[in-house]
Amino acid sequence: MELNIAVDELLGIGGPPMSLIRNAFWLCVFNAVFLGFSTFIPFTIGASALNLAHGWFFPGGGGFAASEAIAQAALADGGGGGGGGGGAGGSVTAWAAWVAPFWKIVAGAVSESSAAGNAVHPADVATIFAGYGAVSGMLLSWRLAMVGVCTYYESYVRSLLATY
Repeated sequence: MELNIAVDELLGIGGPPMSLIRNAFWLCVFNAVFLGFSTFIPFTIGASALNLAHGWFFPGGGGFAASEAIAQAALADGGGGGGGGGGAGGSVTAWAAWVAPFWKIVAGAVSESSAAGNAVHPADVATIFAGYGAVSGMLLSWRLAMVGVCTYYESYVRSLLATY
């Protein structure tokens, strides 16, 4: 009996109904904040980073549908299809020919996930990981920049102090 009372108090379901409503409200708030920080923000940053990377690899535009068409053309060519450099020359770019086997794996995983009725698709998980990678890269870049600036100004200040 004592264990049940302790669990009720721990969960916040013991006591007056207003405290139960207040605790349920705080539970919803904390879950929303957790989901926001752990999935929504990294997903948004990852989608932006992937879109930016897509613009670098396909500067002519056309969105993700263009990259899918290029990857499908590379698959039709056997994954090694012609094309030189990173522009519009040739049937497919060298990058698309390199990416085509991976595109086939991802497309297969997404179609299997959709057929199974899964709510989480591999592309979404990859986007979240890209978001975490982008945030980590930004933090690392900031840290390296600050170390460089502080090192420069430390030597500059030491040289100024040495003159006095």
